[in-house]
Amino acid sequence: MTNEPYDLEINWTFPQAAAEVFTAWISADQLAEWWSFPGYSIPPDRVTVEPRIGGIWSVTAVSDDDGSEIPFTGTITEIESGRRLVIALGEPKSDGHRSEMVVETRDTADGSSMEFHHHALGDKEEADELRGGYEGFFFPSLTAYLAPEQ
Repeated sequence: MTNEPYDLEINWTFPQAAAEVFTAWISADQLAEWWSFPGYSIPPDRVTVEPRIGGIWSVTAVSDDDGSEIPFTGTITEIESGRRLVIALGEPKSDGHRSEMVVETRDTADGSSMEFHHHALGDKEEADELRGGYEGFFFPSLTAYLAPEQ
């Protein structure tokens, strides 16, 4: 019996237009501001985004305690401006699968929605851990980043 890759799907809503949400994913300056989680910083010089097919999408989180690094690195395999972004992450696994993030945004009556998919994860445990990070840190951080200052 072979282990099939596990997929994760999250839907998120924003009061901003889809184009603003999409831009936050493909602007290195913006990504450095919101792609964060407790205990780590994202130095702007450790973020690279080349918004084109074949371009690099890379964010390196640096531990506030000991300087250790967690890289999130991939290649943009699809991009439809303001609408769809597909990033193949890391190297192919032993089974030939490569983890992939898909971000799709669309305008709604109240702002926009984002459908986020993370494909070809190792197992349910990995998917659950990542869901906790996306829903607990990354997407709330993106929501706060896009919110107008009071």
